[in-house]
Amino acid sequence: MRREDKLIGCMVYNEHTCFWLNEREATTVKPEDYEGIKLYWAPADLFEVRDRLMKLGYEVSAIEDRDYGQSEFFITDDDGHSHCFGVATGSIIKS
Repeated sequence: MRREDKLIGCMVYNEHTCFWLNEREATTVKPEDYEGIKLYWAPADLFEVRDRLMKLGYEVSAIEDRDYGQSEFFITDDDGHSHCFGVATGSIIKS
């Protein structure tokens, strides 16, 4: 993703994983209420990953269909980092 010919976001991926890097909105100066990194994952099977995380003892949110076309759920890891797991809503078969 570019703004005024400056790279501000990109997806890095290979056959095993992918992740998105992007510039912070507004200022690039670290605000006082900075919450650290937030991680976004796009698993092949959203329901399988959610079930596995629950079996491992994580508190996971419900899967929600967002108005921007993603189905997502969230967890917070033991270090306090927020993780969002999501896929395009149209790409999954809901049981």
